[in-house]
Amino acid sequence: MKKIILASIACALLGAGCGDKIVSPLCTSEPETSDIGSLMYPTDSKYEKLGYLGQIFTALDCKDSERAKKIFGFQGESYAAGVTLTWKADEPSANVQAILSTLGFAKTTDGVWQTNKPLTLDALEKLRQLFQDPAELDSLQSADCINCG
Repeated sequence: MKKIILASIACALLGAGCGDKIVSPLCTSEPETSDIGSLMYPTDSKYEKLGYLGQIFTALDCKDSERAKKIFGFQGESYAAGVTLTWKADEPSANVQAILSTLGFAKTTDGVWQTNKPLTLDALEKLRQLFQDPAELDSLQSADCINCG
């Protein structure tokens, strides 16, 4: 929180034109290259088990949709790598299930929901909002892309 406040003050004092984007190392650090050559953008620790979604959600937290669109799986304006979400318990809450359904996810087995449909930034923002509740995020076991390889 202090970093965000200090960054906002710096933007105001320097007139750096920071706009709405959050200026912090998490939001501005260059990506690293993985062992297989993929660019891996910094991920907020709260999203660490979400793979590429964690990188996207971090970029969205930074209010940087252009950064989000550079993450593996994006094609143009949509994330097209597909998503599998696996919960620790049998099922996510009824509220989460309803939202997942509206976003194009379908239950494949107990506790596993998938979509192969491209997700727009708006859809990804709705998905990100689901995981702002620490209990919901904690109940998730993993997230993975379907069309990664």
